[in-house]
Amino acid sequence: MRSAVHGDRSTVVWSAASSRVDEMIGRICDQKWLVALVAVLGLGGGILKSALSTRIYEASVTVSPTKADRGSNALAAAASQFGDLAATFGVTLSGGGSGSSEVNLAYLKSRQFATGFIERNGLAQLFFSDEWDAKLKQWRLDKSGKQPTIEDAVLYFEGRVRKIEEDRRTGLITLSVRWHDRHQATLWANQMVADINEQSRQRAISEARQSLEYLNKELNNTSLEGLREAIYGLMESNIKSIMLANVRRDFAFEVVDPATVRDANHYFRPSWSLNMAAGLLAGLLSGALLALLRTRRAHHRLDGVAQSQRA
Repeated sequence: MRSAVHGDRSTVVWSAASSRVDEMIGRICDQKWLVALVAVLGLGGGILKSALSTRIYEASVTVSPTKADRGSNALAAAASQFGDLAATFGVTLSGGGSGSSEVNLAYLKSRQFATGFIERNGLAQLFFSDEWDAKLKQWRLDKSGKQPTIEDAVLYFEGRVRKIEEDRRTGLITLSVRWHDRHQATLWANQMVADINEQSRQRAISEARQSLEYLNKELNNTSLEGLREAIYGLMESNIKSIMLANVRRDFAFEVVDPATVRDANHYFRPSWSLNMAAGLLAGLLSGALLALLRTRRAHHRLDGVAQSQRA
């Protein structure tokens, strides 16, 4: 019995809600020209926004972690042969590379690399150009006496300028730069890859030279022939590492597809279709809401007139 009563109540509530929705749709249809007008205005707003927005271009460079060649295979064999001895002396055998691809990618994404790139190229002044006095070459302080910091520039760079994507299936890495100057965007994208390769190369050379200095000291301190031969082997491996680092320019990442300057009409943002769709949708919703408000006011006005006549 109770379930039957509950079912009847649900039916009544659903019927009332359905009637309410039908009434609202009817009111909107009565004001269809108003809805259409506001929708057209919204569409026009989307077009205007696209026309007035600054064009942002995207420059992308595709790279692959450097693969081992014959020289690095030889060094890897040496590292395997003398690995225990190198660990005893605290010496690192790089195998001709610059570290694992994960380490190189992590450094490319790091805030340390971003900070250095921003400072070397003076990007903070470009990111916050409204707050930079080009004539005096200094920041304009705001009312609170603050000025953009390198931390602000890094956050801007990581959030709005640079984007790094890794394809786990192929191992390819795509570094993209988004900026309003297409020439600068292309330059920065290619320069970042060149910088990470150069820094990795110099780091490998520095580590190998430090190892050589240490091994040379140990060589002078021992007279055991077997140990001296082993140290010579370690030194030879580090010399080969330095030779390979001096020859190989694509040390950490090999460029598969360099960034090129995009055509002026091939920009990343604004998206005309997205802005137009958003403007049209906003116009339709605003028009429907305005139609409902107008109809409601009209009904309240009629009710007021009727009550005054009765009085």
